[in-house]
Amino acid sequence: KHQLSEEQHLHTGIANTADHMKSAGLLNQSQYDAVTSHTRGNVGLLHIKTLQHHIHRSTFHPNGQMLNTFWDEIGCFVSACWR
Repeated sequence: KHQLSEEQHLHTGIANTADHMKSAGLLNQSQYDAVTSHTRGNVGLLHIKTLQHHIHRSTFHPNGQMLNTFWDEIGCFVSACWR
């Protein structure tokens, strides 16, 4: 739907999907900037290593404030995935 290839890493796929969503008018510039700020680089909140740490390490749990901020920044992306 958003022109992904199966060979992409998760963070690359998310960034490329955000590119496509912006060009399709599903994300505005501010939303796009928030999503890609977490994916363009070696480590970010949407990078697979960060997500794996949250899931698999008992010492790497995000607090409520971090989760709320994260959702505020990527909720638009998740919603656009379902459109």
